[in-house]
Amino acid sequence: MKIKRGSFLLLPAWRCKDGRVLLIQDMETSHLTNTVAMLRRKGYVSEQEAVDAPRPMSFGGEYAQMFADAQFDVEMNDWLRQKIHLGLGHLERELAQRAVAHVH
Repeated sequence: MKIKRGSFLLLPAWRCKDGRVLLIQDMETSHLTNTVAMLRRKGYVSEQEAVDAPRPMSFGGEYAQMFADAQFDVEMNDWLRQKIHLGLGHLERELAQRAVAHVH
């Protein structure tokens, strides 16, 4: 598919390292699998996974609350350092749809 520079796509697409743009729905299953594996190896998470931010907890004891606050700080720092890839969820959903379609 030839995409004009600056154009807006309504369907999820993937830009290959050679510059080609492929609609995710048109990618070969092996290409989808390899793309997801590469993104995961590089430490990316999907947008949905990143939405699940840690929540602070409240305790009655002073020391318990200090521990909970410290733990929350650690979890929040980890959460803020995530590498989010906006296309990863689309790629994984397409793979899941193909797996279901293949079974039926």
